[in-house]
Amino acid sequence: MICAHYNHGMRKRITLVVLTILSACAAPPPTTESASPPPALTATQALTSTPNVLAAATPTTLVSVSQAACHLTADSGAWCFALVQNNAGDILENVSAQINLLDKNKNLVASQNAFPLLDAIPANSSAAVYAFFPNAPADAEAQVQILSATTGNAANYLSAVLDSTLAQIDESGKIAYLSGRVYLSAESNAATQIWIAATAYDENGTVVGLRRWEGGALSPGSSLNFQFNVSSVGAEIAAVDFAIQAR
Repeated sequence: MICAHYNHGMRKRITLVVLTILSACAAPPPTTESASPPPALTATQALTSTPNVLAAATPTTLVSVSQAACHLTADSGAWCFALVQNNAGDILENVSAQINLLDKNKNLVASQNAFPLLDAIPANSSAAVYAFFPNAPADAEAQVQILSATTGNAANYLSAVLDSTLAQIDESGKIAYLSGRVYLSAESNAATQIWIAATAYDENGTVVGLRRWEGGALSPGSSLNFQFNVSSVGAEIAAVDFAIQAR
């Protein structure tokens, strides 16, 4: 996985986090999975600056939660995100969490399981998990509990590279148009599936949107172009992180 980070000034920072997963499954045509409804639905944001975190269902030091936030929509829903940090020296797989929606009296309103957009989180990296709650209270707060996380085998993963990545944030600050190229090393095995995850952050570093692009097969030594967008369900977008998974 290559993670590329852009701020609003479009300055590029590449963090070397390479993760490519092999599989014999056939690849679907390019699609996107979005945690970003149209910006017109965005109303207000309720943020937990110090995340409300329950003890993990199975005690673990592999992961921690550094952030939890709910963004309310004009149709009384709430997009809730939690940023999960991999504290292990290896990749983590099977990461899941439970997001509880609390009202102002800390009463439980609803609960959903939440997962990251990709199958693994690289060492010393983070990934957002998310859930959408309809009919959320105006003072909604997210409470997070880690349900699972297991150490993966790095020997099963190959190197892939994100190249010429670009995030263009529109004048409203609510949509970022993303593009770039995926390159697979000539020494690599062929990939049958390419996933790219984009995570949008506001100026405070709060997650405000997610989206996954799904591409097809990629032969060793070849490249694949991608183009999609991610929109904010909260404040204006100030930065976008990219992550790639190929298998």
